[in-house]
Amino acid sequence: MKLTLLTCIIFFVSYLSIFAQTDSTEVLIAEVETLQNEEKPKIRATNWKGQIAITTDGEAFYTNFGGPGVRLGIRENFGVSINMFPSLKFKEEEGKSLVSPTLGAGFQLYIKRHLVISIPIYYQVTKWKPAFGIGYAF
Repeated sequence: MKLTLLTCIIFFVSYLSIFAQTDSTEVLIAEVETLQNEEKPKIRATNWKGQIAITTDGEAFYTNFGGPGVRLGIRENFGVSINMFPSLKFKEEEGKSLVSPTLGAGFQLYIKRHLVISIPIYYQVTKWKPAFGIGYAF
């Protein structure tokens, strides 16, 4: 145990002494100049964008909240996405709660940046139910 600890301490001290002899300010200045001269990337990451939508399947209403998905911006004012829809289902059924959580999957169309048309499907009691609705994108 003592030998292992002594070996680790010697390795750590020798590792630090290697970097103590280099001049890192020249390297840092060269890296900053390189970063300033580079072009900005054409592909950029965006912050989280969410949406809220109200959909119906004819029997129940769903409030959909922005879930994970893949969005394709076709034009500046139009986009399409494939999403998962974490939702709250509102349906009055005997012996059951008025509100229940559910998960759907489907497509969304984004029109004029803030208008969302949702076309999800929900799996309920052995069959799939398509729904349709409208919402707002943040």
